Amino acid sequence: MMEIDGLFGGFSNSTQYIAGQARARQEGFNSAKEQLSHQTEQRIAFFEDKLARYALLLKTLMLACERSGVFTHDDLLKLRETIDAEDGVVDGKLTEDKAPRSCAQCRRKNSFRAEKCMWCGNALAKSDIL
Repeated sequence: MMEIDGLFGGFSNSTQYIAGQARARQEGFNSAKEQLSHQTEQRIAFFEDKLARYALLLKTLMLACERSGVFTHDDLLKLRETIDAEDGVVDGKLTEDKAPRSCAQCRRKNSFRAEKCMWCGNALAKSDIL
């Protein structure tokens, strides 16, 4: 599956962020607090850029689905409400599922964050694309 960041040049943004950190070190800030503030601003700019790119991708997909008749705008809103309520809280957010993940090979439970089974080493299936 194609990495979503790759669609919009996410790697160049990571490179820009790292370059910004290097410049911050070279500029010789007067205090660690100034350097931390600069680094925080750099991270905020980095994540604002990523958010804008994801918003563009989402809008593109929504428009393509609407135009091709996959769903209407109202259908999408109803589905969003249904999915939002699945975690027990209607708050406009998707809460991460923190339930233990079972390994398909050995059937033992693993942490919800695990990528590989801690018992047999089998790769655990990814449940989300984002």
